[in-house]
Amino acid sequence: MALKRSLPSALLLALASAALAQSPAPPATAPADPRWQSLIARLASDSFADRQAAQKDLDALTWRDHDLLKQFAESTVDPEAKSRLAARLVSLEERMAYDPPPISLDLKDAPLADVVAALEKATGEKFNDTLAVALNRAGRAGNIRPGGPTFTLSAKEQPFWEIFRDLSDQHGLVLQPSGPTSRPGFRLAQQEPGLHPTQIVGGVAIFANSITRTASINLQNRPGQQVQTPTLTFAFSAMVDPRIKLVTAQPPRFFNVVDDAGNTLLDLPVTSELDRRAALSASLLTRFMNNSVSLPVLEKGGKKIASAKGAIALTLQLASDSIAIADADIKLNEPLTVGGQTILITEFTLVGTQLRYRISVKPNQVPSASPPPPVSMAILDATGQEVHTVTFTGSGGGSFSSSALKPPLKLQFTAATKTKDIVIPFELKDLPLP
Repeated sequence: MALKRSLPSALLLALASAALAQSPAPPATAPADPRWQSLIARLASDSFADRQAAQKDLDALTWRDHDLLKQFAESTVDPEAKSRLAARLVSLEERMAYDPPPISLDLKDAPLADVVAALEKATGEKFNDTLAVALNRAGRAGNIRPGGPTFTLSAKEQPFWEIFRDLSDQHGLVLQPSGPTSRPGFRLAQQEPGLHPTQIVGGVAIFANSITRTASINLQNRPGQQVQTPTLTFAFSAMVDPRIKLVTAQPPRFFNVVDDAGNTLLDLPVTSELDRRAALSASLLTRFMNNSVSLPVLEKGGKKIASAKGAIALTLQLASDSIAIADADIKLNEPLTVGGQTILITEFTLVGTQLRYRISVKPNQVPSASPPPPVSMAILDATGQEVHTVTFTGSGGGSFSSSALKPPLKLQFTAATKTKDIVIPFELKDLPLP
């Protein structure tokens, strides 16, 4: 099955101005660079043609130019040039928010443990150990039998999901969210046949999982009415690059499916905006979304799905606010403010290695048509490592156990202060029908 990677123009038009925060502070004076000085001079030119030509060069900048673009956008004095640089910075950062920079990997006969370490280094995200990883690490000391799966890959600046696909093509890999009592992160495991993206759009991978034909007989119906109409169930899923900061997400959906005989198997109105009622609060689980759709079995149907068009809706976090409090300083029912929302800790009890907690979150402003973004709570151990994470959109609580729950602990609350809704269209082609 051919893999296609695209960035539809409709998606780019859906992104309005908003900027990522948390970037390192730039130096007071941007470096002297003839290429940039020429670009800025042309952006400030009295000639309209010169300015437009310079704008084309400005629009061609990529993630590699981000840091210098930020510096010059802040240090440039000319109003015209400064405005254009700032606008390009916003659009570039928004694109990086849903399409993170490519990564590089250099592996030769590497066990899964080394793959995990390389991905952590390349992405800055945590990929938790699995039993296979632990065994591979033990194998370095000769504690397991040789001959386990190894991976060889030399990739320079490739999208995350393309690297994942290339690794999974060698030995099947699956990427899963870690359990709630595990160290937060992503679990990479070797499992055949593995996951293989059908289409990659920015930082989102779409997977066609299965198409099942079902024919049933209802024996409780009257004779002559027992045979039910056969149906097709098309199961699919989406995964989001671990580096993308999500607030909410909506599972992928198909809106139009056509077979190779020209029959329309599905035709629904296209959703152009995020349906918050069906949105999932951000968590590791949000990045692994499954869905399915029922399709008719036609008497003169085709042998393939020629085209299946759909979309996935995401709300991205472009800026956030955080507050941290040591467990020793926690005062029950004392208000804490983060990202324009008030947090009350109504229960926080640690007994041995079991923690019970209850949190209440309320927005400070008058409720609007759009619900406030969820607030995440991370529990950090004495070394600053996350032990547990959970999100709240109102009141909630729970309990969990972990050997890492040893005082002193710290709570870190984070809420998005700037978000952006995007709809990412995708299309799968040439899928065989049963």
